[in-house]
Amino acid sequence: MKIASYALVALLLLLNVSCYQEETAITQSITIPQVQAFYNQLSQDNKGGRTEGLTILWEEGTYKGVSTGDALVFPVTSASSRYVQLEETEVLMRVESVAHAFAYLDNDQELHLDYVQQIPIRSSTNFTGHIIAGSWGQEPTMVFTYKNGELVNDARDGRLEDCTTVSYYECTTVSVGDEIYGSSCDLVRQTTVCNNPTAAPELAPEDFGGRGGGGGLGNRTSLCPHPGIVGLMVPCEEDVCEGEGYVKDQNGDCIRERKLENKFKLCANTLQFVPNGNGFTADILGLGAYAVHEESKKGWNVEFGATCVTMKVNSAIFASEEFALVYNLSRDELDQWLQTQDDETMTSSMIRTKLIALLKDYLELINNSVFQTQKCEGLIPVSVAGYHEDC
Repeated sequence: MKIASYALVALLLLLNVSCYQEETAITQSITIPQVQAFYNQLSQDNKGGRTEGLTILWEEGTYKGVSTGDALVFPVTSASSRYVQLEETEVLMRVESVAHAFAYLDNDQELHLDYVQQIPIRSSTNFTGHIIAGSWGQEPTMVFTYKNGELVNDARDGRLEDCTTVSYYECTTVSVGDEIYGSSCDLVRQTTVCNNPTAAPELAPEDFGGRGGGGGLGNRTSLCPHPGIVGLMVPCEEDVCEGEGYVKDQNGDCIRERKLENKFKLCANTLQFVPNGNGFTADILGLGAYAVHEESKKGWNVEFGATCVTMKVNSAIFASEEFALVYNLSRDELDQWLQTQDDETMTSSMIRTKLIALLKDYLELINNSVFQTQKCEGLIPVSVAGYHEDC
């Protein structure tokens, strides 16, 4: 039965490998060449989707004993920088750190090859997160949810978790010269997986014996949002407070220094525009403003995520200089506008909307140049906006 076999997938990935092998007799009724031949017979449709670009490491297959006989578990790798994320967390995890290929014989001795992901949603002593399974190359059809090693989508006591959305990203390094700032990640696909309560009785929490596969988020292969630059991802273990322009607040959290006031101007030499056939385009992270109401001294920090700017001018240098000029003029005008507004009803969203409108008005005067609050299409280098009193 397919449903029952998924229960074995979830059980196997959470058990300690060495201990489990000691307790189980391995008869090796399936072989690695047999699984490879099965994989080679799959249609191209079965090698796409969420498994596209993945390579099964056949030589690293490990036997597991299951109730129907044998199973083989293989690690996978990817040539691209592919990451996966659950909707419950902002952390992106490297695919190969959470994924396996799983081959097994069902009760009818029919061979199956599945793709399984064991994705944590928080750090805990035992595993807390989702185990997501489906036929290789197809959409996932099963999700098992655990909290600190305990199965919680168990139909026997009526507790069912909601569906979860899985997002897949491709990430590229963001650098200026030799300095690496982090990664810019593009969403390439999403899928929603729901628990199947008919499978839950096949998984008994006591079978795990406390060996729930502990660990969690924030390891060296994971990416977390940069605390100061919207849209930039950095290794979760990286202390970005060591970099210039970032400080710890009273709670010990790393925040961006308030350096976006008018005395700090956007510097043209931090922007990288490239030709696009209709001018020059830049993909920019870190644009923003810190606006202060002079009378009340209240301040609002406004930051954009990824922004795409197309300057319809005749050189990349001129594009950088003109956009920096437009941005700084817009921020000056934003400050003047703010002083005429009611600080009690003012919000960051209102200031952001006003700044966007100012930018678009100025850019229309430059041959209808364009400012968009989204990532550029195509392979455009990412710039990180830099500010200084004297660029």
